Amino acid sequence: MRPDIHMQNKGVENLNATIHNLTNIYSNHSTQGLRSRCQIVYILGVEGASHHGFTPVLDALAREQVDSTGKPFKIHLQPHALRSALKGHFGKAAPLNNSSLIHDRLSSLCPNDGHQHVIIEDCSFPCGFVDRPCGYYPRQYEWRNMTMQGIAQSDAAINHPVNLYQFLELYGPHARIKFVVLHRPYLDTLASHVTWDGGWEGHSNVIRDL
Repeated sequence: MRPDIHMQNKGVENLNATIHNLTNIYSNHSTQGLRSRCQIVYILGVEGASHHGFTPVLDALAREQVDSTGKPFKIHLQPHALRSALKGHFGKAAPLNNSSLIHDRLSSLCPNDGHQHVIIEDCSFPCGFVDRPCGYYPRQYEWRNMTMQGIAQSDAAINHPVNLYQFLELYGPHARIKFVVLHRPYLDTLASHVTWDGGWEGHSNVIRDL
C-alpha cells in the first residue's frame, strides 16, 4: 500500500503546486474585465462524499452575499453552459481546450452588469454509470479490478470527468477558481453506493483508487 499512498499524495502535491503557480500568475494581471467579476467554486469529492448534500448549503449561503456596495452576488448553480464545455458529450470531442468557447461561455454567465457572479459546480469522482456516462470520458467497467497505479496512469481516469489541471490552466485566465474538497469517513462513503460497480468490493476499489 505504501507506494500507492505515496503516489496519491504526490498527485495532491502537484495539483496544489499548480494552483499556487497559476494564482501567482493571474494575480499579476489587471483586475479589470471578465476575471474580476467571475468566480467558479468547484466542489470535489469521491463518489459518496455527500456533495449532493453540501452543494445546496453552499448555494444558499452564496445567495446571501453582497459586494462592498451592497449589491447581491448573482449565483449560477451547475449551469449547463459550463458543464457541456467542461465535460463535452459522450461520443463527441471534448471541447475543454477550446479557448474561444471558454471565453464565450463565461462571458455569457458573467456579463458586465455591475454584479459579482459566482458559478457553483460540483462533481463526484467517478461520476455517471458505464451505460449512462456523464461526459466524453465515461466511467470504465475495468476500474473495478485495476490497481491504484493502473487507474492513476489511465488516460480515461485522468480525464474523467474533467482534467483538473487543464481546467485550472484554461479557465484560470477568465475566472477566479476555488476548489472545495469534501471528505467523509471511508466506510460511510462506501456504504452510500454499496451496490455499485458490481458490489462493495468493486466499488471500494474504484473510489479508493480515484
